[in-house]
Amino acid sequence: MAILDKIKKLTFQLLPTGRAFRMPFGGDFQKLSDGLAESEKRLYDDGRSLLDSMLPDNSNFTTADATRLERIYGLITNPAVSLADRKLAITRKINHPGAIKGRQHFLFLERELQAAGFDVYVHENIFSGLRTTATQLAIDNNNTFEHGEFEHGEFEHGDYLLGSFISHVANRINEGETVIDGPQLSNIFFIGGEVAGTFADVDSNRHDEFRQLILRVKPGHLIAYLFIDYV
Repeated sequence: MAILDKIKKLTFQLLPTGRAFRMPFGGDFQKLSDGLAESEKRLYDDGRSLLDSMLPDNSNFTTADATRLERIYGLITNPAVSLADRKLAITRKINHPGAIKGRQHFLFLERELQAAGFDVYVHENIFSGLRTTATQLAIDNNNTFEHGEFEHGEFEHGDYLLGSFISHVANRINEGETVIDGPQLSNIFFIGGEVAGTFADVDSNRHDEFRQLILRVKPGHLIAYLFIDYV
């Protein structure tokens, strides 16, 4: 049943009983009732349209709505990213911090990343006196490609910026920041595939958005090493 018909039916049900409130077909009372119903329908449509543009949970939510909410919530706007992924990111931001109280826990960051549409996993750097294989790989790889001879060459500013080497996030969205950790590497954690030390895929159009979200959610003193293929 159309919303207009529902409004008319509800109005008729709410009328008092008695001959004074009879509604002859085509009579003045019916015309008045139909006119008021049309006005109420316009009010309903306007309210529904407003909600549709405010909440990214419906098919009427447009790219223009996404751009407006991204500006309001301080999210990165990239038209190349699919509307479905943009809606996920906005929904995560609206729901933040959700029902989780332990916002310093690594699973909270993992949940936030996955809620935004990133199929990645967060791993703690757990070891007993020795560096894990993943830690050593991250340190060696990062020193070679980010702090070595390729820092300002083609590997960072050219074809391989969005490639398959390991980078990190400490205090900046951009690649190439220098970080210093203690000998125990207690401030390091990893983001990548489901198994620690394996790579996960992230849409290259969401590169800055991905790093921004990590910066906003992770504890400020920790350093995230990224096992990420930007595709």
